[in-house]
Amino acid sequence: MNFALVSFAFNGGLYFERQVLFKTNVEGLVWGDIVVVKSKGKKKRKGLGVFVKYVEENRYPEKEPGVLLKKARTNVLRKTMKKRIRLFEDVQVSDSICKRYRGRFKGNEGLSDKEVRVKIIRNLSVAAYRIPPKKNIRKNVNCYFFGDMIIVLKDNNVINIKRHDIKVKWVRPKLLIEIAEKQIKAKKATGATAALKKKK
Repeated sequence: MNFALVSFAFNGGLYFERQVLFKTNVEGLVWGDIVVVKSKGKKKRKGLGVFVKYVEENRYPEKEPGVLLKKARTNVLRKTMKKRIRLFEDVQVSDSICKRYRGRFKGNEGLSDKEVRVKIIRNLSVAAYRIPPKKNIRKNVNCYFFGDMIIVLKDNNVINIKRHDIKVKWVRPKLLIEIAEKQIKAKKATGATAALKKKK
């Protein structure tokens, strides 16, 4: 039996959350695959994580590891992303934040404000979350990490977007990013159609 390291940061998990070891018989997984795992203990919960790598031996023999059950199905991932997107779909992104996004992150120079807003909501939906210090909790300020990007929210508004140089343990789940972007675009298109019908 192999052991596998799994990260949970993509699914609203904590940014500094350690990678967790699981037993598994599943072969052929590659870095970035979304997997279903079952934890040990009284509450044997199933959850989604991102596969990081195989490990030949148990690094924590004093602890009974959970089990990596299988690679997650696409329909499960769609449901997961719907829940995540719902948390951020009404987030407000100002014109100045759109301009900053285009200027600070390469490959986005030609995007419209609408396209930038879709990407920011998509990034938030798969971002890792950092526990804020007490002063920020009182001010309702939260930081979300997407690769080397920090998106800072206050209440329901993006107030800053910038780069950081912290060593990232976060695994970028490419498939979830693609699913999230498709869902957001489809939802916005549906919303626009509904608005037109109301006007008529």
